[in-house]
Amino acid sequence: MSFVAPVWDSANGRYIILLHPSFSDKTLTFLTKDNNGSTVFKENGVVENFTDDVIHKLIDEGASNNWFAKLPSHEQLVKRVRHSFKRLASDNTF
Repeated sequence: MSFVAPVWDSANGRYIILLHPSFSDKTLTFLTKDNNGSTVFKENGVVENFTDDVIHKLIDEGASNNWFAKLPSHEQLVKRVRHSFKRLASDNTF
């Protein structure tokens, strides 16, 4: 399994599904800082392939473990991921 079972976040009224640390630690290899100190991806193609793989695994594990009342589509999840990464860490965070 690539994900930790969902946990209810009552403060925000949603479930949180996290990657297992062995899987999420790999994501740090995709990040670096540019000359301005902003966080950037090293290689967009590699990040896109990894993201696509993560989304497929989430859908598969979600289906097999009944995590979703209605299984999200690949397109819905890609849209959420893109929205999540519109703004990366600035100079004082990483």
